[in-house]
Amino acid sequence: MSRTVQILFYKPIEGDCFMNRLVGYFDPPFCHVEVRFENGMASSIFSGEKVFFKQRTYANPNYVIEAITVPDASYMDMYRVCAERERVGMGFDSFGMYTSVLPIIKPIGSGSTFCSRHVTEVLQAGKVSEVMQLDASKMSPSRLYQVLKRSKRTIIDSVPYKMNKMLAETHPQATARRNPMENPKLNPSLYSQGSIPAISFKRS
Repeated sequence: MSRTVQILFYKPIEGDCFMNRLVGYFDPPFCHVEVRFENGMASSIFSGEKVFFKQRTYANPNYVIEAITVPDASYMDMYRVCAERERVGMGFDSFGMYTSVLPIIKPIGSGSTFCSRHVTEVLQAGKVSEVMQLDASKMSPSRLYQVLKRSKRTIIDSVPYKMNKMLAETHPQATARRNPMENPKLNPSLYSQGSIPAISFKRS
């Protein structure tokens, strides 16, 4: 069975916080990325905060969505990583975020993360072939977007309100599907924290 995973990229606009505009200026057009599952649970991290995993609706029209289909096992692996990183309170890596755009500096593994690194590693946990050879610590939202756009995989390019409408029409069971973490086999207490650490910027 195939499942749909959305990767949402945010474009900064005039009036956004300084960090958003700065990232969008040096590596346009995006400044932030999140990953979202069929049941509406989404994961990423904002500057100075911790990894979140919660319901998100994405009414903001400045998000661009790339949706990919993955096997059920890959979907569950990605879901588990997001849940575990929120559970342990993985924090934000400011140094890693800045060095991600500097090719001569290799970030130090600190057990923290930033939004594009987190999302890339979540996709790697699901063995998404397009990202398996990438260095997640050097990924920006815009770089990740370009990788997915070049993919041969079935990818849907859309904006939030169109994507939500499409999913409701083509995958009605997704809206009724229970939270995968309600399955005892997916309970965070039953698996150990993965070795995959977890880009993000100020809340939009």
